Amino acid sequence: FHETGKPLAVSEYRAITDALKKGNYYASSGPEIHDLYVENGRAYITFSPAVRVSMATAGHHIEAKYADPGLTMTAADFPIRPDDGYIRFTVSDSAGHPAYTRAYFWDEISGESSTAV
Repeated sequence: FHETGKPLAVSEYRAITDALKKGNYYASSGPEIHDLYVENGRAYITFSPAVRVSMATAGHHIEAKYADPGLTMTAADFPIRPDDGYIRFTVSDSAGHPAYTRAYFWDEISGESSTAV
């Protein structure tokens, strides 16, 4: 169902199921994730106003960035390494509501090309 409570049009349903099959999705109870891509050994993520974003890896490496007190941020970037295995992100808004990306494995991102959410 659409956010209006009306059934999805067939084209909307197909777009959603295609995105799920391709792994292009995220889960959220608040923030929106707008873009996620890898370039020159760094992962870049943009999102709606948030106070914290963290990147976790398969190697249990976690790095977080925080907005200055009383402010929000809408973008962050993190260095990535081949031994990370995978990377995934959590974005939290000022109410503590999180958004989670799926895990992106190294073989998906190692070509230094863009990987969309």
